[in-house]
Amino acid sequence: AASPAVTYSILSPLSLQTGVIASVSLPIASDLYNLKLLGVCTSAAKCYLTFARNAFQDVFSTPSANGTLPVGTYIADTVGPSLSNTKYASFNLGTGTLVLEFNEPIQPLWFVPSGIHLNSLFSAKDSLANLTLTGGLVVTNGRFVTITLSTTDLIAIQTNPNLCTWRGNCYIALDAGTFRDASSNNNMAASEDPSLIVLQFIADNVRPFLLQYLLDMNASVLVLNFSKP
Repeated sequence: AASPAVTYSILSPLSLQTGVIASVSLPIASDLYNLKLLGVCTSAAKCYLTFARNAFQDVFSTPSANGTLPVGTYIADTVGPSLSNTKYASFNLGTGTLVLEFNEPIQPLWFVPSGIHLNSLFSAKDSLANLTLTGGLVVTNGRFVTITLSTTDLIAIQTNPNLCTWRGNCYIALDAGTFRDASSNNNMAASEDPSLIVLQFIADNVRPFLLQYLLDMNASVLVLNFSKP
């Protein structure tokens, strides 16, 4: 079955450029962002402009006719996503979730855990503790990426007295290619920057619970297995 058509109405105002050419500036926060988020105009073959009657006027105030046109020149998105000003938005030590914010929508099916590094200082070589992720699950919501750490990685953090015990020792570094945008462009690397500190640190307030226990009547040993360190 054919994919349904996706449409989007441009919000940005038109501005006259030269003679018969009118241009539209697409701010990343509105039109251009939404085009990428909705998957509109992902290629020249899938990009049409529909305009209503009276959408334009000539210099004599004569209104235009309505119509639909394919794109004449299409320049594909080749710029990789980068972390926004918010960057490392939050880290919840109890639930093991961290949130990153990019400057454009991120696709949910591409994630390389080993491209994310947690450091106790923004400079990895000067950090008392470092951790490279070994796994995890990703959920994307436009430009926001929520990563749920693997149990192994979360326990490694929770048992390390020098890493992400508070906001001041919780920095992130990001390798290129860890994520991709809607056009499959690799993200830009980010590291060695003081602004890569977590903005919101949520301490571990999740109570441990007993998963199971072992009782050895011969050795007089009781072993308790908890959900967390």
